[in-house]
Parts: sequence; C-alpha cells; structure tokens
Amino acid sequence: MVKKIGTYNLADGKIRINYSSGTESVLFEDVSSLSWKACKKGNPLALLLLIPVVLGFLSPDLIFGFIGVQSYLIVSIGSVVATIFVLLRYPIRWDNVIIETRGGKNIEFSVEEGEGMDVMTKIEEDKRNHVGK
Repeated sequence: MVKKIGTYNLADGKIRINYSSGTESVLFEDVSSLSWKACKKGNPLALLLLIPVVLGFLSPDLIFGFIGVQSYLIVSIGSVVATIFVLLRYPIRWDNVIIETRGGKNIEFSVEEGEGMDVMTKIEEDKRNHVGK
C-alpha cells in the first residue's frame, strides 16, 4: 500500500485533492463510486534495532573483543527478535480514500487512521446535495 497524503476540498461541484506534488479534481457527476480501505506497513524505525548485528559483521574484532562471542550471539538474536516484534506489533497505519470516476480512473489519497469512512461519507453527502439540485 502506498501512502499518498492529500487534503480534499469540496466546492463548485468538484472534489479537489491537493497533494504536495499537485492537484487532481473530478466533477461530482463523474464520480462512479467511493470507497476506503485501512492500510498498514511495517515501521521502518524497527530496523535500527539491527545495528548491533550489523556492527558485529563490520567490525567483529572490536565487538567480539569487547563483549565476547557468546554475549554477541545473544545480543544479535535478541536484536533480530526485537526487530520482528516491533515490525509486527507497531505498524504504521492510515486509511486510503478511493474515488473511481466513470472513465475508470482511480483517484486515491491517504488520511489519518480511522478517518477514511468519515471522509468518504462527507464526500457522498456533498455529492448527493449537489447532484440533487
């Protein structure tokens, strides 16, 4: 899942999504469907827990001489286990809102975790109010 942070604006019969790289817009009449999905990915900061393992391979004499081979193996195994635990237990989470147009194009933007359904509902309400006029 790709996290593509965007803010949306509903005005003049359009949905405008502003990204850091630019803006996409679609008329309410051209919206075919709206949906959202919860997304997550592993926390990249967990990889910092592997530093003792990497240092042991890069400078074994320094590490082994300082803490000993058996202690280093315990530290290495502990680092790997801690990294796996953090990657699985503390993922980065967000919601993606997907706007599908009548032409089949998907416009996707990311919002904070738990806000996807609220954003989708707000867009649906504004679309209904605008198209019904």
